Amino acid sequence: MTPVREFDIREDEEQLLKLQDIIDLLVAAGYFRARIKSLPHFDKVIGGIVWCITSCNHVVDIDLFYCENATIGQKIALTEKVVEVLPQLKCPYTIEPYQIQGLDYIHIFPVVQWLVREAVRSKEQYGDSIRSHAIYQFAQRFRFSKDKYMEKQRNIFLNNCSNVKAKCPPQRIYKRKGDVKPPDLRTDIRCTLLEYGWRDVCDTSVQESTKWSKGDENMKIDQLLMQLSHTQIHPTNQRLSSKTLTQIIDVSDFDADGLKEEISFVQRYQRRTSVVEKELMELKEEDRLLDDSLKILQENKEAQLREMDEIDGRIAEFEQLVNNSGVETVEKLKHLLIEHDEIYKREMDFKVNCRNELRELDGVLQQLKRNVLKDDSDSVRNASLEANQHLINVRLELADLNRQIAVQQRLLDNVPAQIEISQYQRRIIELYNQMASKHRETKQFYILHNTLVDIKTFMKKEVDMLNNIDDIQDLASKQSYKDSFVENLQKILKGVDAALDKISTKQNELQAKRDKLYEEYQYLLEKERLYYKTVDDFKNACHENEELRRRIEG
Repeated sequence: MTPVREFDIREDEEQLLKLQDIIDLLVAAGYFRARIKSLPHFDKVIGGIVWCITSCNHVVDIDLFYCENATIGQKIALTEKVVEVLPQLKCPYTIEPYQIQGLDYIHIFPVVQWLVREAVRSKEQYGDSIRSHAIYQFAQRFRFSKDKYMEKQRNIFLNNCSNVKAKCPPQRIYKRKGDVKPPDLRTDIRCTLLEYGWRDVCDTSVQESTKWSKGDENMKIDQLLMQLSHTQIHPTNQRLSSKTLTQIIDVSDFDADGLKEEISFVQRYQRRTSVVEKELMELKEEDRLLDDSLKILQENKEAQLREMDEIDGRIAEFEQLVNNSGVETVEKLKHLLIEHDEIYKREMDFKVNCRNELRELDGVLQQLKRNVLKDDSDSVRNASLEANQHLINVRLELADLNRQIAVQQRLLDNVPAQIEISQYQRRIIELYNQMASKHRETKQFYILHNTLVDIKTFMKKEVDMLNNIDDIQDLASKQSYKDSFVENLQKILKGVDAALDKISTKQNELQAKRDKLYEEYQYLLEKERLYYKTVDDFKNACHENEELRRRIEG
């Protein structure tokens, strides 16, 4: 069987570069089947796209299964499914099935690039999750010695803290009187801490009391805090003065109503503070707006002052010019200005007169037109009818031409474009190659079947012969059977010789035919060489002719 001839299709260099970029991306991502040179480009591209979509770990409603031995119809259906899946993956690039089928690598490359990026990202996320799970499982079952030591120290510290808190709970020493109301939240906090005997706050209150000594009301609070701090600094003195106790703390009472009033006072204070802060923000905003408007006004003022300075400078220059020119020049200028005004006035009067005359002439012209129309109404009517008839004829001719143009346009539209023709050509070539491969496989199957049938026939004959030998073993000793057996062998030998002669004759004929075809092939090769040599000579002659023409013209 003659080998299947592949058609030579010339590809665009840019398309080939994009194809190489796509293959490099797929190989870098892990799709190593793209390296196989025997695979068609279509199988590499569609297989890589399906592999990337599968690696993205996205849930889609379409089954994507790529098989190398799939038919052309199944591969086309797979491209349509891929195009349907891309919007579900939120791919920012769009592509059509015919672009994949036509191997439009320029439009396929962005999609493959985005899919490879998503696949690599999914692999990294999956690896991170597996790594985190492995670390978690390892931490659950095994621990390092350093971690064990840190965990032990942490447990000891927590136990010590809980023991200290249990043994040293806060104890209340004093109770506040109901009629004592602290002026602010800071003083209220200090008094509460003093009730539980916290001495550090009292010491710091002594140091900070100088900061609160500016106001008359805050002065009393500082004195109270200083007295309380003095009573609490020494551990032997657990009692305060009677004046301090009557002003701040009452050991016997604790009024809940006072706490409610304090809470309401704090809430009112906070609300008032928030309102004041809002007002302050509004005032700041108004201040900013006023500052902006003030800046704008100052800029306008400066611009007006500059304009006034310019006007004053011009006036000064004019006065200086008048003083330098003298009285005669000024009088001459005045006279020229008066003449200019008179000329302008005469020009305006002339324009008014021209407009009036033009209006009168228009009226006369309209009157003449009406008179002409009255006199020549019949001739004008006939001329208008002829013009209308001519217009109708021209429109009919135009409609006929438009119909012909539309028909030709439809015929041109029915002719496929170069891209469609190339796609059809590629598809036909693929189908032709597929049919050729199927035909080759079918022929091989036929040859195999015929060979097996021949083997079966020969084996059957051999078995029959062995059976016959076994059956006639007793007859082989007779002379008559031997003679008949020899005659049969001679007949078989003659038949084999005749078949051999036929095969030899046929072989000689085929050999002669092959030699004849080889001679024709050599003759055609000689013609081809002569043709290419003639073409090269013609090109050289054309080049020399162009060079001579260029020299003559130059």
